[in-house]
Amino acid sequence: SNNICANSFLLFASSLRKKYLAKSSIYLAGAILANIAFLACIGSIAGFFAFHIYLNSEILPLYNSGQTGVNLIKNAFNASTESLANFSFFILIVAVISRLSSAENGFPWRSLLLAAGFASLLIRGLGFHALPYYYSLMAIPLVFFSGRSNIPRQSQLATTLLIIVCVIKLSLLIPGDKEKLESSKIPLSTEFSRLVQELTDKNDRIIAYSFNNQEYIASHRLPASGNFFYLPWQEKYNESPKFGIKIDACKEISEYQPKIMLIDKWKAFDTFSWESYGGCIQKLLDKDYTQYPGRPYYLRKDVAEAFFKRSEIIATKMQPSAQLNFSAPIKLYTAIKNNKTETKPKRIGVMFATYTKKNPGEAELRLKRLDGPDLIRRFPLPDLADNQYHYFDIDSIYTEGEIVSISGDGISTWESHDENGGIHTCIIYEYIDGKKIYTPGCP
Repeated sequence: SNNICANSFLLFASSLRKKYLAKSSIYLAGAILANIAFLACIGSIAGFFAFHIYLNSEILPLYNSGQTGVNLIKNAFNASTESLANFSFFILIVAVISRLSSAENGFPWRSLLLAAGFASLLIRGLGFHALPYYYSLMAIPLVFFSGRSNIPRQSQLATTLLIIVCVIKLSLLIPGDKEKLESSKIPLSTEFSRLVQELTDKNDRIIAYSFNNQEYIASHRLPASGNFFYLPWQEKYNESPKFGIKIDACKEISEYQPKIMLIDKWKAFDTFSWESYGGCIQKLLDKDYTQYPGRPYYLRKDVAEAFFKRSEIIATKMQPSAQLNFSAPIKLYTAIKNNKTETKPKRIGVMFATYTKKNPGEAELRLKRLDGPDLIRRFPLPDLADNQYHYFDIDSIYTEGEIVSISGDGISTWESHDENGGIHTCIIYEYIDGKKIYTPGCP
């Protein structure tokens, strides 16, 4: 959040006007005091300085090579030029800053502060950290509305076309845009969260390490430790805590003993192994927990014993199917054996692997049933998101199916393979009453 604070200050400074200086200063002081009061009442001022300031400035640089001014500038530059789309945004921002600077008298310091504000949103790179940057781009067309009478006719036309394109894109009118956006949403339900719902009560607490915060939301459970995620710098901080603030995750987990934990043992930055920072928690796992077969889920031994007695647990592993090509379709292995149901199906989601590429061309989903016509759904391959479910509307339960190439190839479906040789395609089945059925062994 440091970059958000910097961005807020830069935007405030760029918009400051001399005649409003006194009033703006009062509002600024009021906002700062309100945040301090909120922190004192809801959080911890000492904790803010210990974790947000000290840990980020003194401990974290030991692991991420530091965040010097030069590194931050490099991050912003690399993020804004690493793809054609981002470079186009960069050119657009330069055009906007140039337009604004031409309207300033003397040195264009306001425009430069605004440019620094845009750059501050990219110092942590792309991904979810850059969402405020993308949101800020929505306001850019407003710049071209001011002083339109002074713009040449050709520029007015180009500006109008740009605004129309932005409106169409933001309105999700282009086929596939809405589906692509929905495929990237944080899931409301996961394999782990469903297991949590089965094994715990609503007041029970869980752990999702190393960094799986979305699982708390999907599971509707609070974390069993103040460290709701666990990474090397937190363990390093505990060697020399500041301002009397220390969260001992190992001690808290040992005392609470959650019924279930997710421990994926992330190798931080591909350098710092789980063994280098999670040794104490690993001892707890070895002593008091049993691992769910084939998954990074750990059940407390008494819970595991009761659960495994009433469940037929078969170890599974996920792997992609053979890649689609023009002569070989991908067979879909359904986990539903009974094609009769009183509830009408709504849609299915098939989990695809694109191998981090945008594959050109089209393919078709072809489904067959015993008592009716086949279902065919054509879809463009570039709309598929890697390792995500792609949804198709259906009107019946189908007994078998396949993905057939029309003009593209190179994709796979994800499959769950069990220890008995069974194969099931990773498919989510949704019904009009809200019920969902998940393929065993798939997220």
